Amino acid sequence: MPRSRTVLVAALLAFLASAVAHAAAPPFRLGLTHGQRSLDPWASPAAVDAGRELLASIPGTLQNQHIMGWGAANPEPVPGSYRWSSLDRRMELVRATHGTPVITLCCAPDWMKGGVPGTTDWARLDAAPATTSFDEFARLAAAVARRYPDVHHFLVWNEMKGFWDPVRNRWRYEDYTRLYNKVYVALKAVSPAIQVGGPYVPMISWRPDVGGGRDSAVRGPWGMVDQRALDAVDYWLAHAVGADFVAVDGNGSLQDGTFLVPPMQSLAKLAAVDDWLRSRTALPIWWAEVSPIPFGTSGRYTPAAEASLWGATVETLARSGAAAALLWQAESSRGHTGLWTSVSTATGGRPTLVHDAVARSLG
Repeated sequence: MPRSRTVLVAALLAFLASAVAHAAAPPFRLGLTHGQRSLDPWASPAAVDAGRELLASIPGTLQNQHIMGWGAANPEPVPGSYRWSSLDRRMELVRATHGTPVITLCCAPDWMKGGVPGTTDWARLDAAPATTSFDEFARLAAAVARRYPDVHHFLVWNEMKGFWDPVRNRWRYEDYTRLYNKVYVALKAVSPAIQVGGPYVPMISWRPDVGGGRDSAVRGPWGMVDQRALDAVDYWLAHAVGADFVAVDGNGSLQDGTFLVPPMQSLAKLAAVDDWLRSRTALPIWWAEVSPIPFGTSGRYTPAAEASLWGATVETLARSGAAAALLWQAESSRGHTGLWTSVSTATGGRPTLVHDAVARSLG
């Protein structure tokens, strides 16, 4: 066969393979994470009802809840003694609004991280379990899975909290992966159908050539992704006993909350991270937290501009091959626009412009 025809056939086959892969890939799904305040029953009844109706209007929306913190109390304050009431209440909210439940297995009871059994020091919420308590945390994860058998998606830990090593200037990804592997095995023993993902590491970005072990090849006019985060993902991919999706988080800004280019252009960072991940793994990509701007800075933008940024965020993630993303704290609060207005007053629970901009991707 002539070389020109060989090249043409090869190009055609590559195009068809790409088309088949994109056709087989599930559509991008935007979901939400319930925060400290989220349609709580002690708020305005009228606003809570309005917010629940809004959530229920799009059945199947991914709704994520942490097992401790962000609206949930300590689930196991004493070894072997469980207190599920607050987590039960949030999971009932997910069911009542016809959501697809997701659970983030974070954070850990105090006695797993050197505290006194029966006490909860919320100032140490970010502390990781001691390595000697990894088995106990895995058992807690299994207990959560048994209590909520309708939950089929679990994220292991949150932003690798407590796993930073300041001496070595990097993440303790070996320890995190040990914890992840124990949790993965425990969850799959409850049900092989459970989907488990990690490492949920923040994709921090910096100004180019900042040094300090941060320099990476994942860069653009928007800045440069921290190499130490990429190293954590690479280690986890190589040493995880199994995974059903890979999870990261981040936004378009630099670590200090500033931008090198306008926020709309900074969304190219999200696509660059997706490209890098797809060069490493075929696992579905989840953005466990994502935002076009730093959390709490929505007051710097007009509502219309923020909604436009969110619409572009969803489009960027869908186009770059992400499978899912979760909007952090679905209820609006001071400096933060969620999907509905605060239910602290009777006029709350109404859709925001951000909701209207992303509604088509919810589900």
